[in-house]
Amino acid sequence: RLAVVAGMTVILLRPMVIAPAPAKIGKSVFTVLVDGSRSMATTDVAGRARFEVVREQLEHAERELFLALRNQYDVRFALFSDSLGRAPFDQILVSTPDQSAHTDIATTLMNAGQEAPGVRHAGILLISDGRDNNGRDPLAAATYLRASGVPVWTTTVGTTDETKDLVVT
Repeated sequence: RLAVVAGMTVILLRPMVIAPAPAKIGKSVFTVLVDGSRSMATTDVAGRARFEVVREQLEHAERELFLALRNQYDVRFALFSDSLGRAPFDQILVSTPDQSAHTDIATTLMNAGQEAPGVRHAGILLISDGRDNNGRDPLAAATYLRASGVPVWTTTVGTTDETKDLVVT
């Protein structure tokens, strides 16, 4: 009787085997997100447009940094404004800012971090002026990604001068 009770107890506990997750194959993905919204056409970096300065710096980094990164990672580039669009590096170098009045940084980060299931993410580099942000909180999105094991690095471009507004009532 004791063996039957022990057997029934084991069955009621519903024992199961947890199989390990399948190993991820290939290089980890490192994503570079470049803001391509209208605000990036602002000429406040030594008399040059923000996007122009970013393009120049990316081209300079291509020769040194990105070639070294490509040995270890699958480096992917994307232009974003109010939506995310994957673009080859060469296309970013010849692009101009679009006329999107808003930038949705949080959704862009989440989409880049959840690009494809089963892909290991080495991290995301976000290049933006941070202006005209619309949508969810980017800090919450970056915190979520960090907790998911996807680090986010940001770099800003443009000046920190605040625009003075005059309100007449």
